[in-house]
Amino acid sequence: MARIERNPASAPPQWDLSPDGSRIAVGMYNANEGRIRIIPVTGAPPYDIVVEGWAGIVYVDWSPDGKALYVSSRSTAGTALLRVDLQGRAQRLWAERDPYSVPGTPSPDGRHLLLARWNLQGNVWMIEGF
Repeated sequence: MARIERNPASAPPQWDLSPDGSRIAVGMYNANEGRIRIIPVTGAPPYDIVVEGWAGIVYVDWSPDGKALYVSSRSTAGTALLRVDLQGRAQRLWAERDPYSVPGTPSPDGRHLLLARWNLQGNVWMIEGF
């Protein structure tokens, strides 16, 4: 259907199929710009949505009506969850200084948004004479 070029040193691109099954949205991570590739499943040429004022797009999820995307933006300033219309206009819904991206998955009726958030914590133990 389509090929996506990616940097082998980065995580695989995150994608989502539109609710009507006609398009695939792919987060094209770049630390300097916000770009989402839209791939029509009909074979029409793909096109990009440039997210105004944001960079580091990681996760993408379609809104239930297919008129917008919920995306996460990751930068050195932290993480933001955005609602982006198909013209690239972004509305920040949530932000945090945590550097880990947060996917935002809408409920089927579009009235709720699930934030998947995690913490990385650990302990280091040293056993001598083992």
